[in-house]
Amino acid sequence: MSTAMPAIESDIKDISLAPQGKRRIDWSEREMPVLRLIRERFRTEQPLKGVRLVACAHITTETANLARALQAGGADSLLIASNPLSTQDDVAASLVADYGIPVFAMKGETTDTYRRHVQTALDFAPDIIIDDGSHDQSPKLISEIQKMDPSVIKIHHSLINLGKGAAIRFGLEYSTGDIIMVQDADLELNPEEYPNLLAPILAGQADVVYGSRFKSGKNRIPLKTRLANKFLVVLTNVLYAGHLTDMATAYKVFKRPVIKSFKLRSAGFEFEPEITARLLLGKYRIFEVPISYNPRSVTQGKKIGFIDGIEYIYTLLKYRFWGK
Repeated sequence: MSTAMPAIESDIKDISLAPQGKRRIDWSEREMPVLRLIRERFRTEQPLKGVRLVACAHITTETANLARALQAGGADSLLIASNPLSTQDDVAASLVADYGIPVFAMKGETTDTYRRHVQTALDFAPDIIIDDGSHDQSPKLISEIQKMDPSVIKIHHSLINLGKGAAIRFGLEYSTGDIIMVQDADLELNPEEYPNLLAPILAGQADVVYGSRFKSGKNRIPLKTRLANKFLVVLTNVLYAGHLTDMATAYKVFKRPVIKSFKLRSAGFEFEPEITARLLLGKYRIFEVPISYNPRSVTQGKKIGFIDGIEYIYTLLKYRFWGK
């Protein structure tokens, strides 16, 4: 029998759906033994005590258990939906009623409501915000939030969009965690898979984890993308005696001391071959886990192209034969 939590600020569809959501969260937990172990460890060690954390994710049973683990670790969390069409309203209700986690999400919410929820997340003032030369209202909103509590938020503004590698390098300067995850924010990847990506490092099996799009047989990857990545990964494995299946994956997870040991030089997409080359040269343990992948088209904003592929090849050859 659960004890109802004190009323907290939230914006969900129907709090009376909580009992149904609680049953589904409990069922999902039984299928996530690694995350359960993480939660128990977090409850003892409190590694996130004092950390303010916003999760923009699919509000589902899997994410609910991730949120519980973060809460057990001491994090002060708030959840909003990354995709309102995937929000499970009963799960949102249970997170609020049974676990005291603020949720601002409901299935099918309007654009205005969604924008209000995003603003609520910004008002919550998460610890680190990186703005890579955006041209919307992000810089203004972030600056307004920083004025509320300058000691909490760390901000980097680029006057121009310098590229993925530059954004990661700036982010590393501000980061403080023991594990650092890099993920492209283009909706091709699924944040619900964080527990699977973290598990090998937490279990002591790896120094670095790559999410492989090609270890899962369920992904519908365009032939051109598949062939290009196959060529790049074969070249990588031949040059560096590796055993990877996906060098260019946008899901990379590192122990902090590993990635901080490198003086990264890439500004753009060539971050992928640079970090892979240096990890393989350093004989670090790279563990691959299968991930889901929902590829975008050029019309949907996909930016990487032929010139980037040439840059990939040059970077791989450079670190193999000409050093740093």
